[in-house]
Amino acid sequence: MLLLLAARHAHAQRLSGVVRSASDSATIGSALVELRDSANSVIARQLSSARGAFVFSLPYHGRFAVDVRRIGFRRSVGRELRLSADSAITVPLDAVAIALPAVTARELNRCRNDVARGSATSQLWESAVTSMLSAVATMSDSTFVFDVMPSVRTYTVPDAIFVDIALRDERVSDALPWTSLPAADLAEFGYVRLVGRSLEYVAPDVDVLTSAEFLATHCLRVRDDRLPEGLLGVEFAPGERVSRADIKGVLWIDRASQELRTIDYSYAAMPLANNDTLAGGRVEIVALDGGGWMPSRWTVRSPVPERSFIDAVAYRGEDLRRAGLPVGVRDVDPPLRAARLQVTGAAVQRVRRVVNGDSTVIWTRPPAAVEVTAEWTHNGVIMPAARATVRLSGSQREGEADVIGRVTFAELPDGDYFVEAQTPIERALLLPPQRTPVRVREGDRETVRLSVLSPLAAVEAACGSEHRGGVLAGVVSRAGRPQANVSVSLWRNPMEELGETALRPIGDARTDAQGRYVMCRVPRAVSLTMVARGADRSMTVVDASLPAWREAFGEYVRLFDLKMPTPF
Repeated sequence: MLLLLAARHAHAQRLSGVVRSASDSATIGSALVELRDSANSVIARQLSSARGAFVFSLPYHGRFAVDVRRIGFRRSVGRELRLSADSAITVPLDAVAIALPAVTARELNRCRNDVARGSATSQLWESAVTSMLSAVATMSDSTFVFDVMPSVRTYTVPDAIFVDIALRDERVSDALPWTSLPAADLAEFGYVRLVGRSLEYVAPDVDVLTSAEFLATHCLRVRDDRLPEGLLGVEFAPGERVSRADIKGVLWIDRASQELRTIDYSYAAMPLANNDTLAGGRVEIVALDGGGWMPSRWTVRSPVPERSFIDAVAYRGEDLRRAGLPVGVRDVDPPLRAARLQVTGAAVQRVRRVVNGDSTVIWTRPPAAVEVTAEWTHNGVIMPAARATVRLSGSQREGEADVIGRVTFAELPDGDYFVEAQTPIERALLLPPQRTPVRVREGDRETVRLSVLSPLAAVEAACGSEHRGGVLAGVVSRAGRPQANVSVSLWRNPMEELGETALRPIGDARTDAQGRYVMCRVPRAVSLTMVARGADRSMTVVDASLPAWREAFGEYVRLFDLKMPTPF
């Protein structure tokens, strides 16, 4: 029931209101309020404030309705309102018992499309839908600011060895964590498609899971095998006739509060030679202080097939690439055998609420950190690799090791990572960084000792164990920009005392894409000239003589950057 209180300012188009308890008129915060148009489509969604208030800016004059949901209250489906000016309404909600009806044996043992209204399955599903839609409203609210770390991890199959990672730090607002394809398309074409030369696994978003098409093609039943943890599940599975790759899974709901905690799903009817649950995903939902819900972490597990499978499926024709991956590819030889597993997802680190310019942290993930100590061994003595660059692999996070070789990476979500370290000499000699995996657990501080090459070992790795003399290394640039494919040569002095035909360089190299070069076996205590010659015939000539003694910087290494002249 909606009470139309007032209408004013015919030229304005704003609908405000308050959600109250029908029994005592107390305001109800964090209620999900949806504005629907005359076609019954949701055109706006928000959560009521702590005082139960909500405000919608109407896109046009016309007919609208307001629906309100809140766990612990009966859903209010509003009557149609014809609005042409500012209006205010009150939405009363009737409290219902939070206790569930008894879960029947039929609900536990049979997956049903025709869930009875008022059953435990129906009530749990309604609570899960309310939580999911509330999370969408929170993520779409521009007053919430989320610090998020998206990531892509790669593992071998079947031994699950962690091999690669890419991650970044982001700050987002008014953005959904992911979007899916239309529910009608997924119902027709399936959740796994062949796109180009790879498989695309479509993750269901909230619109899909709450759609009429999803409920029409999936059955539901209650799961009580996690009751000791205080959780009840609503399991969903595709109907009996499955013609395309589909999804199945469980919505795990807190038994006491009926709030959604996690969504676990996997892809069904897949022609996997590996474990059928290899492909799937997980979403974790948390409630925020002061109201609101959000997905705190989400992942999608995508098996990457062997090339032979892609070739065999692609051979079946263009219609298959357009329409999706049918069950019929079970007959393809070879079957879908995963070559590796890609895990894509993100974790929220911190949530801020910004109101009138004031920012308040309302949620933080329990802190976790990795403390890395870089060190090298020389003549049996372990020494700190001060000044080494230590990185969180696949990210922009890095730091310079202090005098004891230490760098700490804080505020990490739990998971698998690589850390790497590289000394200035390793970097100059174009040697790759030393890398090691580390698993971070939520709330813990992991310590890692990472061995890098000593200066002498780095020279031997770059120039060979029989190396004698010094090493020159550096970057060739022009106007501050690295110059690729520049010829760098080394000559004995004095050049003018030798005839043109007798001139022969004693060393030469060519710069890489970053303008870097390395020249080994450079004689010491000899007068030398270095010449850098570009493709445009520009040239720079510098003295490159090495002293007879070792540089304090390292074993026989001198960093020598060359600057090319700017052409007229």
